[in-house]
Amino acid sequence: MPLPDLVGDPLALPPRADPYSSTFAEIAKIFVDRAPADHREFRARRLDALEAHARVVAGVWGDHVVRVWINGGFLTHKTWAKPKDIDAVYFVPPDHLGRAHHGRVASLWTLSEVSATIGRSASEGGGPGGHKLKVDVLSPLAGLVDAYVAADTAIERRMWKRQWSTVNGPDNKPLAGVEKGFVEVLLNA
Repeated sequence: MPLPDLVGDPLALPPRADPYSSTFAEIAKIFVDRAPADHREFRARRLDALEAHARVVAGVWGDHVVRVWINGGFLTHKTWAKPKDIDAVYFVPPDHLGRAHHGRVASLWTLSEVSATIGRSASEGGGPGGHKLKVDVLSPLAGLVDAYVAADTAIERRMWKRQWSTVNGPDNKPLAGVEKGFVEVLLNA
C-alpha cells in the first residue's frame, strides 16, 4: 500500500497508532523525489546510506525478521531546514539482542561518549602513536544515519512510537500538539 499524502506544517505523514508499512523505494518517492528541489540530492545521500546500513544489519540477523522504523526530520518537508541525517531504530528478537553489542556490530549504532585512537598506537608499533579523540556522539556512515537497536517488544515499540511521533520546530524543540506518522520497513521478511 502506498504511503498517504503528507499533511500539516511542516508536511509529514498523518499520525496514526502504528507505523506505515513501506519500502525504501516508496520512501524515496515521497521523501526524496517530492522534497523541495534544493533538498533532493542531500536527502538521496542519506537514504542511500540507510539502505546500505540496513543491508549490513539484515546480514547480522539474517535468520530473523528485523523491523526498521525510520523517522526524524527526513520524514518531514520542513521549509526551514534540510534533515541532518536519517533516523532508524532496528527492532530485533529480544533473545538475539546480544548480537548488537559485540565486536564490529557495535559500530553499526550511534554511540555516546566515545574515546578512540585513530591510527595505530605506539605500543602497536605504529610509530609516534595515533591521534586520540573523544566525541560526544559518533553515528554510522559519517553521521548520515542515526541508528539504534532495541528488543522487539511491545514496551520498546511504545516508547519509540511516543518519541518518534513528535515534530521539532526551527528551534529543534518539539512543536506542542503536533504529531506525525513514521514508517516501518521489514528486513529478512
